[in-house]
Amino acid sequence: MAHEINMGSDGLLRVKMWGDFGKLEGDQFYQDMSVYLEPANAENPVNSIMDIEGIQTMSAAARKHFTDLNSDPRFGYAAFVKAPRPVRVLTKFILKATGRKNIEFFNNESDAAAWLLSLQPARESRETQ
Repeated sequence: MAHEINMGSDGLLRVKMWGDFGKLEGDQFYQDMSVYLEPANAENPVNSIMDIEGIQTMSAAARKHFTDLNSDPRFGYAAFVKAPRPVRVLTKFILKATGRKNIEFFNNESDAAAWLLSLQPARESRETQ
């Protein structure tokens, strides 16, 4: 499994993943995501676009990393782009386990970014109240 993580100029984290996702890959991914989560907090979480079309398999250890990540209040909304069916099913289990409703599925990055950016004003207005 390989992954790339980059912060966009629009403030959205862009994540691309492909291949097999085992324990070692999950550990590395979680460590790389921590760099972006450390300065975040629940009031100003990291929102991300995750291109996961290329994921092949995911081990139990990797699934635990995703559940832990989604349990973290610093991990905000995530837009999954081109998610294969097994990832969609797994995501529904993760959402149920974490009690969150912070992930949506999209066919392209522009729709995903538009959704995430539409959430920004609502968050900013809550911060000023």
